[in-house]
Amino acid sequence: MVLRRFTWRIRTAIYTVINRVNDCFGTMYLYHFKKNRKQQAKLFINMGIACWIYILGVFIYDTQFNGQLSSDFKQICYFVMTIASSLLFFVAWRFYQRDGTYEMSITNTTFCISYPGSKKWSFSINIQDIDRIERRISHSHAGKGIPKVGVVTKDGNFYEICLNFFNGEFKAGLNPIKDIHQALNRVYPNISYKVNNTYSPW
Repeated sequence: MVLRRFTWRIRTAIYTVINRVNDCFGTMYLYHFKKNRKQQAKLFINMGIACWIYILGVFIYDTQFNGQLSSDFKQICYFVMTIASSLLFFVAWRFYQRDGTYEMSITNTTFCISYPGSKKWSFSINIQDIDRIERRISHSHAGKGIPKVGVVTKDGNFYEICLNFFNGEFKAGLNPIKDIHQALNRVYPNISYKVNNTYSPW
C-alpha cells in the first residue's frame, strides 16, 4: 500500500513537470505522426512505376529467350499492369488535387487523430476516458472480414484508428498499433489490448 502511494506520487510529480515543460516550450508528444496527401501520393506513383518496370521485364525476358512466353500470358500481363498503373497514377493525381494533412498525436492528456476529409476517422479523446485498444475481426459464411483497430472508451464507444497513411509501418521494426499502445501505457498502464472476434451466420 505504501509502495503504491509512493509510486503514484512519483508519477504525479512527473506529469506535473511534463505539464510545466509543455507550458514553457509547447506540446510534448509521446507519439506523433504527420503526413500530407502529396507525400502519400509518392507511394502510388512508385507503385505505378513498378508496374511498368514489370512490363519492361516481361518484354526483355521474352525478347532474350525468343518468345518463350505465350501470347495469352503477355496480353494479360500488359493489360492488367497497364490498367493497374493507370489507376495508381489517377489516385496519386487525386491526392495532389485534394491535398490535406493526416496527423496523429498522443500527449500526456489527449489522443487525437485528424484525418483529412473524414469526421468518422477524426477524434480527440481524453486518455483518462480510454479503457482499451481493441482489434475487431468479424467472421461470416464468406470468411474473415477486414479487421478494425480502435480505442474503446469507458462508456463503450469505439473510435476506429485508420492507418491509411501507414504511420511509418513500412520502416523496419515499426508497428504503429504497438507504438500507440505503449505511448498510452506511459500515461495510464491499465489501458489494455484486446482481440474481439464476432461471428455471424450471414
